[in-house]
Amino acid sequence: AIWNIRESIAGSGLIDGYVFKYDVSLPLRNYYDLVEDLRKKLGDRVTRVYGYGHVGDGNIHINVTVPQYSKEINSELEPYIFEQVSKLKGSISAEHGVGFRKPQFIHYSQGDTSLQLMRDLKRTMDPNGILNPYKVLPDVASHE
Repeated sequence: AIWNIRESIAGSGLIDGYVFKYDVSLPLRNYYDLVEDLRKKLGDRVTRVYGYGHVGDGNIHINVTVPQYSKEINSELEPYIFEQVSKLKGSISAEHGVGFRKPQFIHYSQGDTSLQLMRDLKRTMDPNGILNPYKVLPDVASHE
């Protein structure tokens, strides 16, 4: 029964309309701080801000619900969430990759040296670019 409840959380925000979803990791001492911060920042312009996840490894799924998609809310969330995660020494991607939706934000969690290592490994392991097509890493220093 508990597992069924946990599994239903991911889709439950759709009752409010649209859900902005983020999968980040944070130090345990700051685990829920970003949720509280977003509630204050967004106020009554959103329906809900909530988080759930894996406390053991600091992974938290942050959901922000609104009646319908809003470019304005999206602009307030990104890159703000990633900036806050970076300040807290977390990762902008906990369970799911960044290569499709968030490559332009990876610099909030990884430095140029790490990104170059990732590119080198990708080139070595997948010289033909057939594994995870369309999943990309940004150029070094492309965020500047």
